[in-house]
Amino acid sequence: MRQDEALDALEQAEALKARMRGQGGWYAVFGVGYAAMSCGLILAVGLLPEALPWTMGVFAVVLAVLIAYAVTRSAQPRNLGALHLGMMGAWTAVYLVTLIVGINVFPGEPAWWVSGALLSALPPLAVAYVALRQIRNPR
Repeated sequence: MRQDEALDALEQAEALKARMRGQGGWYAVFGVGYAAMSCGLILAVGLLPEALPWTMGVFAVVLAVLIAYAVTRSAQPRNLGALHLGMMGAWTAVYLVTLIVGINVFPGEPAWWVSGALLSALPPLAVAYVALRQIRNPR
């Protein structure tokens, strides 16, 4: 390979890297959507328990839309597996504590359910922030 061909290939690689860098931001959209879904779900379960079948149906549809959105993205943020696993672990812990304690100790208590709903939004919002930072500050 000649030097001019090598420089050409390097320029093409840099152009592709710059173009793909911005495409990892879809995970921020996913995180915000998941945070909103989580808030709605927890509030509905805690404050409208009679609507549980309807709530779970909406949850399933929104989750399916988020998953479909995620699997159709061509680029991934750096460390997507670790980001997502960490987010899901933290979210699951908050979700379970909110539901188990709330159902047994604070049934129908708005302060508990609103606090739990907002707290459950933090892990997905945190990874949304990380995904946006990766776009703005690439390595």
